[in-house]
Amino acid sequence: QQASGSLQVLRPSVSNGRLMDSIVDANQWRIDLNVTEGQSIEFVLPGAINRSVHVVNLLQQQGTALKIHGTDSADSFKVDLSNGIVANIAGIAYKIDINATKSIELDGQQNNDSLTIIGSTEAEKVELRPGLTTLESSRLTLRATHFENVQFLGGGGPDRAYMYDDATDDRLNIWPNKTELTGVGYAFSVDQVERIFVHAIQGGDDQAFVFDSIGNDSLSVRPQFTSLGGSGFFNYIAGFERVFAYASAGGTDSALLYDSAGNDLFSTSGDVTSIVGPGFSTFARGFENVEAFSTAGGVDRATVYAPVGGKLTFGADYVGMQDATRSSIARSFEKVETFMAGQSVPTPFVTAALSANDALLSATDDTNAVVSMQAVSHLADTSGSVPNSAATVASSTSNCLSESVLESLDWINNLVDQEIQIQRSGVNSLAQSRAAIMLDEGTNSLDLSWTETEKERSVLDEIFAKHA
Repeated sequence: QQASGSLQVLRPSVSNGRLMDSIVDANQWRIDLNVTEGQSIEFVLPGAINRSVHVVNLLQQQGTALKIHGTDSADSFKVDLSNGIVANIAGIAYKIDINATKSIELDGQQNNDSLTIIGSTEAEKVELRPGLTTLESSRLTLRATHFENVQFLGGGGPDRAYMYDDATDDRLNIWPNKTELTGVGYAFSVDQVERIFVHAIQGGDDQAFVFDSIGNDSLSVRPQFTSLGGSGFFNYIAGFERVFAYASAGGTDSALLYDSAGNDLFSTSGDVTSIVGPGFSTFARGFENVEAFSTAGGVDRATVYAPVGGKLTFGADYVGMQDATRSSIARSFEKVETFMAGQSVPTPFVTAALSANDALLSATDDTNAVVSMQAVSHLADTSGSVPNSAATVASSTSNCLSESVLESLDWINNLVDQEIQIQRSGVNSLAQSRAAIMLDEGTNSLDLSWTETEKERSVLDEIFAKHA
């Protein structure tokens, strides 16, 4: 039977044979039919021109449950929850009554299928695993299987996204409110989501790249997980063998790094910081304030580099570096190596120097003061600056020290300045430094002509010789 210009569907029980006519959609003739199992349908094509007909059994609505099936081809599905429910399958849109739908089940079937989900303004929780995607909200649930490429776009609500790896080597890129996780045979992406949690638990050599926001962000690094939070976002990643964190978008960013129960290595130069231990490594670049903690166990080592223009810093339980824009501190590490301007700087007298510096300010006799001055000299060696100037110390100790010791403070400061220059040239021994200074400048300029007593001279020389 000849049709009159469009696709028609007929069946014998209908008067005159005609059931319904087609509509034009995306330059195609389209008819949507509700059918039942065993039903026979006759299609009539318009004219005598060769046409192709695609019969697709895609949607099944049973009560409040909606099922959507793909084909053996590479299908593209899109489910929009922002304005009711719109399912777009292979370019064909289906408007679905949201009040009559409480669950959606999608099956991509075979081939390389894609799924895009657009969220609503409600709070939604989405989980993405290779081969399985689920979504939960107060309105409905969604379950999607056999989709290799999945994208979720939050619709503005307080959403949460959970992503999981597979057994191959996976790569994660994560930004504020956005992330991409890829591996062999799958690719996930999430955007416009406040809280994102990514777990690498299936194996492989997985690596993550973490990026900051334009505001002030806080990075926390532990062997088991890494998190970065800031205004309007929180990102959490766990199980990745290698993590690279970058603070380059702006703000004043901070990082806290924690050790493992094994032997770990912390290294910092201000701009670049890392902590490496059994089964994990984290590298952070661009964070203005960094603190690393050695508290979980093992024999941990810290390597601290002070760049040109910066200085080393010390405290009762820490060693660190500081420059014009950044500071970095290592706390409670069993072994510490320090470098300044590319040269190794010894640190065996750091603890003694800190105690001696306090003793110098409260010294009650000349001998104690000389001992304290020597320790302060060592502290200045390692930090690149004299912690207490001669004028400050002289002012606070003038009531208890003799004139000869007060004058010696200026000499100590001058010696320290020259020691620093010599140590940068590779001369590390205090005794060598002193001898080199005397040879360089001549004994006449360093003949200890200040009015020291023999006792003071012997004490100072003894200290120099003991720690050379």
